[in-house]
Amino acid sequence: MEPMLNFIKSCAGNGFKYSWILLLLPGCKADPLGSGLTEQLIAQPPPGWIQVYRLNREGSRISEFIPADEESNKWVNKISFESFMDMQQADPIELLLYEVEQYQKRCKFVQHFNLFSGFENGYPTSFRLIMCGKSKQLETGEVSMFKAIQGEQSFYVVKLARKVAPFEPHQSEVTPAEIAQWSTFMKRIVLCDPATPEHPCPKQESESGL
Repeated sequence: MEPMLNFIKSCAGNGFKYSWILLLLPGCKADPLGSGLTEQLIAQPPPGWIQVYRLNREGSRISEFIPADEESNKWVNKISFESFMDMQQADPIELLLYEVEQYQKRCKFVQHFNLFSGFENGYPTSFRLIMCGKSKQLETGEVSMFKAIQGEQSFYVVKLARKVAPFEPHQSEVTPAEIAQWSTFMKRIVLCDPATPEHPCPKQESESGL
């Protein structure tokens, strides 16, 4: 789909400059383990999405959400939020390129586009669109957007994925308008640290949807 490719190129060029909105992912702001961590990943799934998986232990946290009308073992849309304390030195760009390599192993073909790489709120950040034309194991394709943030206390990865019908290059059923919506969602996800002035937390509160 040539309009999709042109849209992605234009987005990569302008850096997706959207206003930030305060969102809270349950479980990420609090510090139930008493570890003394002060970083906060400000994010939440769209209204009507439900949590289907949660891991909260020392060193790692994972939360996964899908729309309420989908099943956890037959999902079409999924958002995952992950944080890892032992990966603070990981490079966001390199990590997402590693994700591309993993997709290339399990997909008939892969297209990927760097949508933004730089600093957000003082943290090294990268987000990338990865398009799998068809899984080698499943009769589906997948379009996913990743955002990776190198924090000072943890490393954070957000993934928004949709399973789609198999497609040829530039022919995904996900439209440019949907990609724009996904990108706005990703841009609103903020890592902050109220304990340091270099990484201030946003004050505006609002809801977000996809």
